Amino acid sequence: MTNIYNEPLASIIITNYNKSNFLITAVKSCLEQNYKKKEIIFFDDNSTDNSLKKIKEFKKKNRLNIKIISNLKKKKNAATFNHIDAVKISLNQARGKYIFLLD
Repeated sequence: MTNIYNEPLASIIITNYNKSNFLITAVKSCLEQNYKKKEIIFFDDNSTDNSLKKIKEFKKKNRLNIKIISNLKKKKNAATFNHIDAVKISLNQARGKYIFLLD
């Protein structure tokens, strides 16, 4: 049997912009994976829906260790560049040997 402490950490990065209808399902799918040694990094790119409130309430209610990064100001007018920035910022916070992107 494998000891969880010997396994490398996996970082799961979830980038979000106005996807409140899908974000809880996305986080739950990460939590339900068999691999146990993981961290979840949730990056919200200044959503105008209730995404940030929803993820914070879910985190608190379920006592989850999810790192939430909230970008309060978009840097660019192009969604693609904002997404790239979200991934770069999240990668700087990730501690895992393996990185997974969930968009």
